[in-house]
Amino acid sequence: MTISPVAGIDVSKEYSDFCILTPDRTVFFRGKVFHHPTSMDKLIKQLEDVENAFDMKPVCIMESTAYYHRILYRYLTKHKYKVIVINALQSKAASNFNIRSAKTDKIDAYKLATMYGMTNLKPSIMPSKTIQELRDLCRNHNALEEQLVVSEERLRAYVEQTLPGFVKVFSRLGSKSSLTLLSYFASKEEFNEAGFEKIAEIITKVSRSGRNWSESKAQMILTSINNGQEYISTPSHSAIIKSIAITIMGIKEAITENDNALELLFELNETLNEDRALLMTIPGVGKQTAAVLIGETGNFDGFRNYRQLAAYYGLDPNVNKSGTVRKKHLGISKKGSSLVRKMLRMAVQNSVYRTIKGDAANPVLAKYFDSKKETKPPKVAEIAAMRKLTAIIFAVMRDRQPFELRLPEEHIAIMGIDSDKKKKISA
Repeated sequence: MTISPVAGIDVSKEYSDFCILTPDRTVFFRGKVFHHPTSMDKLIKQLEDVENAFDMKPVCIMESTAYYHRILYRYLTKHKYKVIVINALQSKAASNFNIRSAKTDKIDAYKLATMYGMTNLKPSIMPSKTIQELRDLCRNHNALEEQLVVSEERLRAYVEQTLPGFVKVFSRLGSKSSLTLLSYFASKEEFNEAGFEKIAEIITKVSRSGRNWSESKAQMILTSINNGQEYISTPSHSAIIKSIAITIMGIKEAITENDNALELLFELNETLNEDRALLMTIPGVGKQTAAVLIGETGNFDGFRNYRQLAAYYGLDPNVNKSGTVRKKHLGISKKGSSLVRKMLRMAVQNSVYRTIKGDAANPVLAKYFDSKKETKPPKVAEIAAMRKLTAIIFAVMRDRQPFELRLPEEHIAIMGIDSDKKKKISA
């Protein structure tokens, strides 16, 4: 087997250290590459020198480091170099090859280079430009939603101290009318100074409701905040309430802007649109969940079965066995995307939630979940249902067919499966 030269690249924010090894694994060249075209051209020149010296293109190995590795990856692949992007867990394992605990960027670059040949590393399949855009938009949506939840909780905490009567009028403090009013007035004195007419005018303009409803709301606000309840009113609290209200409105605008870009991406890509439509036929899977699944998974065809997909999502169980000792209750690996697991959990909850009448969006999954809860803790039952949902997702995307709700008996009859032997009946 011909051994090619290899370049290990330790990626950081502004620059990366690289170490090029010859086929016999001696150091050919060390250096730094800054993440701009002039410097990266010098790296290409070094790689070309290696190629000319040994008549083989070197393989490049780098660690997945936030988004910083993307710049070098795109640049190197553009110049036809094979690039392997490894997980941080793999590079950590490489650092354990040596007993010494010394760690510098130069040493890390060397260790990354020495990994090639020691382990079964394969060229990386980076997501396409469109999938990367989708992934970034979905992650940004999630980050904004998390900021929104935190900000709304903080707003309620201050309003309940300063304007307890206001909460009785606007139980949903995140409404547009509530936020606009709190961005102008954040104390009992400020509301009273503004007066009935001004408050009613703002509510009418923001909510686009009738004047009678706005006046009724304005009167309720003034009555509630002047109801003689105890409150804490300081200029500091008022300033904080106004700033949080303005922040929440800004976050909501950012979410709208982000989601408009997300929708445009789907409109311009027929394949993405078809994939989302297929996933949305599954009960509990909405637009956002479908978008996250596509963005975080990329190509569903890269998985042979649902177990591989579940492992990619980090839903595979941890195993810790040594000799005759096997530890239990180790949970799942959580090595995949935490955002996917979050969305799958929400989808399961939407699928198995039962109405007062006892109906569920997906009665088959709900029955499965209920059966698991009889013998397992609730969280374990939920993980089992998430794996079951992953199997459904895999089947829908593999067969390119919309989801059909079937009872187990109906599925057995359609597939021609012997319910006793659990094998397909031969023709």
